[in-house]
Amino acid sequence: MTEAIAVPLDLKKLMAEAAARAVEEEKPDNKFISFKSGVLSLNGNAAKDNKIQVAIVGWCFENQFFPGKYDPKNIVSPECWAVGHVEDDLTPDPECNKVVAPDCYDCAYNEWESDLAGGKGKACKNIRRLAMILQPDIGKPMEADVLFARLPVTSVANWAKYVAQIGNVVKRPAWGVLTEVSVVPDMKTQFKVGFQFMGLIEDEHLEGIHALYDKVYEDILFPNPRNPEPEVAAAQPAKGTKKF
Repeated sequence: MTEAIAVPLDLKKLMAEAAARAVEEEKPDNKFISFKSGVLSLNGNAAKDNKIQVAIVGWCFENQFFPGKYDPKNIVSPECWAVGHVEDDLTPDPECNKVVAPDCYDCAYNEWESDLAGGKGKACKNIRRLAMILQPDIGKPMEADVLFARLPVTSVANWAKYVAQIGNVVKRPAWGVLTEVSVVPDMKTQFKVGFQFMGLIEDEHLEGIHALYDKVYEDILFPNPRNPEPEVAAAQPAKGTKKF
């Protein structure tokens, strides 16, 4: 009988592999900047003076359809949604709880005056996703926490104007400039998110920022979580029915 020969374990390699698996399995949730109730906050902490200075390193289009009324006590994902870099090419994600149309361009809920509450707006909300890093992290972008934000419909025009401003005046995209993002009161919509040009990002940081932009270009297209399927109540016996 041949005796088994013990092979020494490479513990360092095993630990490295186990650590890599753990990191992949326990990825943290995306970090979001909130504009709820007109307060700019991160991780529940309100920003000083309701503003932050950032480099915006990613953006994309997102369409969201919610069939029910907004309930602040029961935050849910949209029933149907789409996300992408070309607005006219948006199609609902197959992981949606309910895909309501083959594409967004021809969807009835993406037409003006389709608001389920009877308004002149759209039932499907055309918003923007933004990705940004805080000003102190501009010199080390690949080590920075990338923060995501969903820009409300009522502030999309401010974003479009800002992109045009920096593109036409300083000839740079959003990732090439320092931007102040702020939340200010608004008589009609309670609040709006604003963007203010604060200066050019230094040349020595542009290569690193662009590398992060390339990475975020795909990362920002992450899916929305699915809503749980509604529980089906057990059938109740009719009155007078004998139970066994």
